Amino acid sequence: MNFVYISPNFPENHWHFCDRLRKNGVTVLGIGDCPYDDLRRELKESLNEYYKVSSLENYDEVYRAVAFFIHKHGRIDYLESNNEYWLERDAALRQDFHIMSGFQPQDMPPVKCKSLMKDRYRLAGIPVALYHMVDDRADCLAFIQQVGYPVVAKPDNGVGANDTFRIGNEAELDLFFARRPNNVPYIMEEYIDGDVVSYDAIVNSQGEPIFETGNITLGSIMDIVNEAKSCPFMIRNPLPDTLRDMGRAAVKAFGVKKRFIHFEFFHLSRDQRIGKAGDFVALEVNMRPSGGVSPTMMNFANSTDPQGPGPAHVLRLRGAAGRPRLRDEPGGRAQGLPGQYRGGGPRGPRFGPGHGGLHVPRPLPHHGGRAQLLRQNIGGAVRP
Repeated sequence: MNFVYISPNFPENHWHFCDRLRKNGVTVLGIGDCPYDDLRRELKESLNEYYKVSSLENYDEVYRAVAFFIHKHGRIDYLESNNEYWLERDAALRQDFHIMSGFQPQDMPPVKCKSLMKDRYRLAGIPVALYHMVDDRADCLAFIQQVGYPVVAKPDNGVGANDTFRIGNEAELDLFFARRPNNVPYIMEEYIDGDVVSYDAIVNSQGEPIFETGNITLGSIMDIVNEAKSCPFMIRNPLPDTLRDMGRAAVKAFGVKKRFIHFEFFHLSRDQRIGKAGDFVALEVNMRPSGGVSPTMMNFANSTDPQGPGPAHVLRLRGAAGRPRLRDEPGGRAQGLPGQYRGGGPRGPRFGPGHGGLHVPRPLPHHGGRAQLLRQNIGGAVRP
């Protein structure tokens, strides 16, 4: 089996995916714009071959890299980046090389455009915020009169909370129109007061979740990104039944197969137009793993290696003998505590010896049938 991994060096902890693939007998072929000598040792050992391009933004270069791998290794079975930024590029490459194991370009609008995501969430019976596609000031004011201040404006096809505006009055509305890029479609939504929680899952080839977990972000992701704040979040284990049911319904509505997913919801903190305190409301979907150190935190919270399934997504779940786990690394320091594993900090996370910040410690043993959960300070702002 041949697996092309786009940008295997970033996010930095994605070398674990490559490592597990190769250990399961997969030929792992990396394409990136980082010089080979600058790749971390563990990633080099996880790749069968690496093709450096001058820029991953140059489609022709990446296309030639895939063509080279096909000429040398034969048919490509899987092509993935597991990176939100490259999802549309991944789909285009799959189409050009007839790789049918993932999303094709025609599949992308409902999983990338926030306005179209809402239609799929509704199909699953999940409530969504009222919205308006930004056109002119007068129409936006009419929408605001309907839902009230504040409102949130963000790119309809955007990554994370980048270029997002919270608008609390007409002066801030004018500032938004002055600053927003004119060539970028924006969506304006009613403001939802609640914590951001997630349904994370690995979905098999039949569209069935075979691993499920989630997280809670403490604070507004929009404020964290716009104001460069720390991003504390915790793994939730087990998931509330309502959130799990909504996540599974969304998996079916979006037609997800053979993917690691991160679906986001609001958990309402008070009664409001859209629901009562404690209800869950759809936010957006991400057809890739949760970011930052989340996979490592999932490992500890579930005593299962979420980066270990490989392209076939065969995961030995809790209770199975010989469950896979993250490779032990030196320098790990962790304190076992009852509660959730938490992370946050002002700078980007680093893994492994020689990089500072977080070292991956040994997974802790079960106590009373439940995984010990961890708390650790992580030197990195991370976006779940």
